[in-house]
Amino acid sequence: MTTILIPESTATPSTPTQTSSAVDTPTQATPQTDQQTHDMLWIEPWDDPVTDPLGHDPVSKYVELFWLPILGPSSLWLLRRVSLMLQDSPSGFSVKTCDLAQEIGLGSWRGPRSPFMRAIERCCDFKLAVCREESFLYVRRRMPILGRRLVHRLPQRLRELHDNWKFTHDQGSDSNPLLRARNLALALLAAGDTPEAAEQTLLAWGLHPAIAPDAVYWANSRLSAQVE
Repeated sequence: MTTILIPESTATPSTPTQTSSAVDTPTQATPQTDQQTHDMLWIEPWDDPVTDPLGHDPVSKYVELFWLPILGPSSLWLLRRVSLMLQDSPSGFSVKTCDLAQEIGLGSWRGPRSPFMRAIERCCDFKLAVCREESFLYVRRRMPILGRRLVHRLPQRLRELHDNWKFTHDQGSDSNPLLRARNLALALLAAGDTPEAAEQTLLAWGLHPAIAPDAVYWANSRLSAQVE
């Protein structure tokens, strides 16, 4: 049996404003040196209590509009296919690497620079998946809100559309506004925004000026406590 290459550029979330604590983040594998791929993959869900509540399904309109230009079609189709498979096997599943690659239109899967391995590597680069051990992959089932750095990479029309996206109303008008604001702030900080940028984004989304600073302060305190 051959062995899988763990992409060298893959990194476990580790910045102070990143979503996951040591408990929530899957352990990152040490990059392998044999530069080959495994015949089988074991895939499990990466559940993140910080970003999942406000995350988006891989087949959602938000992901189609805003994540697709950032991530690219091959990686997005990989996430969508894995998400569907996790609906049938929520605790995880084993799949032939060649089958999964062919099912999303990537026939070439052997070797570290194959289209399929690059799709996995790109998911890991954007912290939508994490490799562990030689053939073990954690994958997010909910894709987080884009941080400001990634929003700036969108075409102008999509940047404007994202700025006007009604995040504050995604869960209905009867939601607790302070709780909603805190969850949004938590998602923005987890995506890499600074507290100042997060507050500006909340204000741009129409949150009350008295709520936005409190929400950002609460979210920043929670994330800081996780990394201590």
